[in-house]
Amino acid sequence: MKLKKMTAEEQGIRLKAKLVKKKPQKLKPSFSEWLMHDKFAFKVIYLMGAFGGLLVTLTLLGMSFMLDFHITFKVLFGILTIWQGWMAYGIVQKRKYISSTVNDIAYKGKYESPYYKKEATPQ
Repeated sequence: MKLKKMTAEEQGIRLKAKLVKKKPQKLKPSFSEWLMHDKFAFKVIYLMGAFGGLLVTLTLLGMSFMLDFHITFKVLFGILTIWQGWMAYGIVQKRKYISSTVNDIAYKGKYESPYYKKEATPQ
């Protein structure tokens, strides 16, 4: 087996021939950026928090009755369930923040993203 010395030009030609050209991929935002700027992501998390909290307090109340907790815990979990139910009802009824994003509510629009363009709001 003889080794053949190649010039730099020949090496470059062979390297270019062996390289596989990839399609340019559509750039996607990172998860945190998606969560901060996407309205649908905020809506899902907002409603999950409202009804998830209600589900947890209902579970605690049910467990306190099934496992025969002290009356103090039963009353406490009952009050928490009523309060969480009222807050979930208020979130669904008012829909004040439902079409916002985390960036709009928490950061007052401080951070911008190239993936999500700001919509013009009529004034």
